[in-house]
Amino acid sequence: LDLIEIARAIGPNPPEDLGAISYHLAAIRRQSPDVKVVVRADRRIRYEHVRAVMQEVARNDITALNVAAIAAEDR
Repeated sequence: LDLIEIARAIGPNPPEDLGAISYHLAAIRRQSPDVKVVVRADRRIRYEHVRAVMQEVARNDITALNVAAIAAEDR
């Protein structure tokens, strides 16, 4: 099974648009129907943004989803 990470970056680069994330998810799902997604976030990212990405994963009929919280010492 494939494993992908969807990064919604913050900082000097603007975050990837949810439409673009959804487009990438759909393309990956077509190639690999059993894809697994990991959404990683640290405390700088508001939950509403994490939830929005999780909703895009669900809209693309991807059922294998993990959410990872990154502690400061993990950097």
